[in-house]
Amino acid sequence: MKPATTKVIRITARPSEGLRWARSLIKTASTAAALSPSSSTSPPKLPAEPVELPLRLATRNLLKSSIDLAKRTVERPTPLENAVNQSLRDLEVARKPVVAFCGDSKSGLHDIVTALLEEPLSNDQTRRNALVGRFDDRTSSGVSQNTLRIRSSDSLDRTGNVLSLRSSWLSSHGFDLLELPITSTPVSLLSDLVSADHIILITDNIRFSSQPSFASYIKLLANHPSLQIVLNRINKSTTAFQDEYTLASEIKSILEEETNAENRHETTFKISVVSSNDALEAIDIFRSVENSSNATAAAKAASMELYQAKHKASSISDLSSSLVSALPPTGSGTSSPSDEFLTQSRTGAFIASHVLASCQSSIDSASAELMGAERRVKNLREVLRAELLAAQREFFDSSSQTLGSPEPPVEQRKVFDGAEDMFVVDDSLSKSRRDVERILERYTWWNLPWRVDDLQDEVVGAVAEHYAKDLRANVHFHSGKLSFLSKTLSEESERTVAFPPTSPFNSAILQNTLSQISRSSSPHFSPPILTPISSRQSQISTHLVPQLQSRAERVVASFYALSFGSLGAAWASSPILFDVLGMETAIGVGALGVATSLRVVLLRGWERAVKKWWEGWDRVGEGLGRDVKVAYDEQVVPQLTRKPNAAANGLQELVEKREKDVAEVEEEMKGLTHTLEALQARIK
Repeated sequence: MKPATTKVIRITARPSEGLRWARSLIKTASTAAALSPSSSTSPPKLPAEPVELPLRLATRNLLKSSIDLAKRTVERPTPLENAVNQSLRDLEVARKPVVAFCGDSKSGLHDIVTALLEEPLSNDQTRRNALVGRFDDRTSSGVSQNTLRIRSSDSLDRTGNVLSLRSSWLSSHGFDLLELPITSTPVSLLSDLVSADHIILITDNIRFSSQPSFASYIKLLANHPSLQIVLNRINKSTTAFQDEYTLASEIKSILEEETNAENRHETTFKISVVSSNDALEAIDIFRSVENSSNATAAAKAASMELYQAKHKASSISDLSSSLVSALPPTGSGTSSPSDEFLTQSRTGAFIASHVLASCQSSIDSASAELMGAERRVKNLREVLRAELLAAQREFFDSSSQTLGSPEPPVEQRKVFDGAEDMFVVDDSLSKSRRDVERILERYTWWNLPWRVDDLQDEVVGAVAEHYAKDLRANVHFHSGKLSFLSKTLSEESERTVAFPPTSPFNSAILQNTLSQISRSSSPHFSPPILTPISSRQSQISTHLVPQLQSRAERVVASFYALSFGSLGAAWASSPILFDVLGMETAIGVGALGVATSLRVVLLRGWERAVKKWWEGWDRVGEGLGRDVKVAYDEQVVPQLTRKPNAAANGLQELVEKREKDVAEVEEEMKGLTHTLEALQARIK
């Protein structure tokens, strides 16, 4: 049975009783050494080996440390605390060993106890009535529904849950008997078993391990130092060997589920097969023979043979012998004063082992919960990384799906490698360049002189209409997708930090931080990216276009200056040409030379001006790509990742704190486990 887990809170351990005892021992030794005559010349000698605490004291210290750990690890430690407190009280004074019989009403519990305590040779009918009817008044005031303690006494008495009667069997072996009808949960029964030094768990050969709660009790008592299983043969259709084998197989299957069952000693799995019906029938036969005054000797002999056969078939004597041998010897033969607490220390060690098992179960649950929280953090970071890469690829990759265009096949998609692959920016600027080129192509060398005044207005208008037009549309389209992605990541972040109220990872501060981030975050992602586009467009309109206009005007001015100079030179040389070529030929040759020179001047000058324009265009375009990438990385990405990162980092802090707490408790658990093993080695 694994208790639920709560938050482990590290507290300062109180000095144990054993530690105080050891300190007082050292202090006494030091004081004695200081008062001795030789203390001034020779230092006190410390013991070579550590002092071993008495069994009783060691067990009490272990119980206190175990329950102290349980209070900080187990969700509902009250049943364990009750059992430990009762065990501590049990260790205050030495007592007789106690044998506990556990079973339900159908298992034959009452009949087996009756058969063990019956004394056929006794004629005390009052005693017999008190024994047989010991549970008839269990509903009366002050009598428990579950437990009954039976002890040997010279006088018959019934006080509350204690029945005192004469019993040669109990008095000769020096132990009391505890009868526990199973009507409660296993953990609540633990307090009743604190004073039980040997436990007998009873079932029948009809239900075997299917008896209600039998499997739970087997698991609960799996580490008890002295456990015995009794199989009551109610059904005689099978042999005792078959019944024992069946029950042993079922118990083995049950214990295989327990992680520490393999560490138990095999002798504690002893199975005794008895027949309560045969035992009671044998007693009735014996009494009928003793009380019959008219029976012949032959009849009495036959009845005694039947009694012996029934008594032997019941195996009650074998159960009695195995029970007595399971308990340590008591009385004046003890070898040391600590042996008087041997059986009680064994039982106390069992309670401590169960408490530590519950603590270990809680630690395992805490570790599993810790791993689950770590997986949540890892999954959130992986989802965030994958979504950011996908969003970045779709935004900057012109081959990804855009508004009104189908998604291309996988084999035709481009691979986004980072800031160098600004596909969508390059494609948009290439298209804008073609649109502006169509405007500039209207200006040729022969019409530039009289159209130069319109150049700036037309180019500015073309830039305003066509510059990064597709990029703007792509930004608006992906702004909606980024808003949806932001909402998705926000929901994923909230799911990541959503834990039950009792979980140590449920943090109201973290959830409040995420709520504040949600309220302060903007759902619009286009303004940060549109700003550099507008800035670069303004740079072209206010700097590059005026420079183009200025160069064009200088070309036209050069054209006019060269035109008048060429005409003057032609006029000055006209007399010579007239004499050589004739007037008409000379005029034609002069006009052709002037026109050729002017065309060359205009064409080359305009081409250089346009070339300078496109060089500036390319520089601005490269800057736009960098600006868009910087705006995306520094404004869009932080806006997308702010809440997921806060959730992952906040939960990671809780995980690290929890890891530290669990590690400290695991270290304490290792120390207590080592102490338990050392104690079990002493009382084995």
